[in-house]
Amino acid sequence: MLRSDCPVIFFLLVGLVGCDANVPRRPGSNADLRSLGVVDGGPGPTFDRGLAPATDLGLAPRADFASAPRADVTPAPPRPDSGPIVPPRADAGSSAGYDYRKSITWHSISSSGKSCDAKRYGPYYCDVMGHTKSPYLSSDTMTNVHESQHFMAHENDRATAASDKFIYFRGGKGAFFPEPNLKTSGIVSSITFKGTTYNTYIASRPSQSLGENIVDEWRAYLTEEIAAIEIAAGKGQTSGINGLVLGGVEYLYYNAAMLHALQTKEPNFLAQYPQAKAVFAMLAEETIAWTVDRGVKKGLFFSLTNAKAQSTLTNLATAASQAHIRGTLRSLYGSAWTSRVLGFK
Repeated sequence: MLRSDCPVIFFLLVGLVGCDANVPRRPGSNADLRSLGVVDGGPGPTFDRGLAPATDLGLAPRADFASAPRADVTPAPPRPDSGPIVPPRADAGSSAGYDYRKSITWHSISSSGKSCDAKRYGPYYCDVMGHTKSPYLSSDTMTNVHESQHFMAHENDRATAASDKFIYFRGGKGAFFPEPNLKTSGIVSSITFKGTTYNTYIASRPSQSLGENIVDEWRAYLTEEIAAIEIAAGKGQTSGINGLVLGGVEYLYYNAAMLHALQTKEPNFLAQYPQAKAVFAMLAEETIAWTVDRGVKKGLFFSLTNAKAQSTLTNLATAASQAHIRGTLRSLYGSAWTSRVLGFK
């Protein structure tokens, strides 16, 4: 497969992602929808998005983190791990259809060992920050965990000779998404629903690699949603979380469109690299288990955000305009999996 080198520029809040994930977003910027809550139009978030104490993780913000793999280094191959991964929901990975665990080779990463107050920030926030060598710390908790997720990916991308995209799961384990030849522009024809982030992340980045721009961004948005849910749970908050665009749900759709485009334009890719297919299933199940089941369906987020997320999923499951994507997902995963996870046979 052809590979393209990542530029060293990082993620600017005006919407750049993936390879650009080395200059953190500016909390409070007019473009920081998650901080300002302008997507929902409601009041600011009621859960704590404060600065991590100096004793937590002990690192200042880093704007100079280099992401590009060094040309003079021969990376080691990924380390397989046979340890069990506990699924986020009881039926994930069951006999009811496709099981992504059978196609994934897990890669283990080490914890920094630095302290993190899980009672204040939640276990997943501490998990991600603690497994990122140089986590980003700012005055905004959601920006911290979102950007640190990008940082973690870049820290581990070089673990394979092909610089495949590292996608984290939890507990120090993740998997690599093989980069296809197809770029972001190649999936546009498969997208018939354009959500909040479409212009920023897809229309404006036609040459971006798919793992960098589509899969890694899904992981980062989903990470902040899991963190928000856990922080709210720790505070006993049951509604009113504002300032999140719920990009996990939106990117579930964009990644499904990516699979359709790959099946159409690189028909041998998914058969040759079954881990790419498995990474999608892993993130889809995480998105449904956390953002949807524990957030949207419980009315945890601001009402307009809940409605938008539910509408996106309903559109994917029922709209005639999404029949091509449903067909791809059925052919790849089977109707038992699509019914269990996405609600359509």
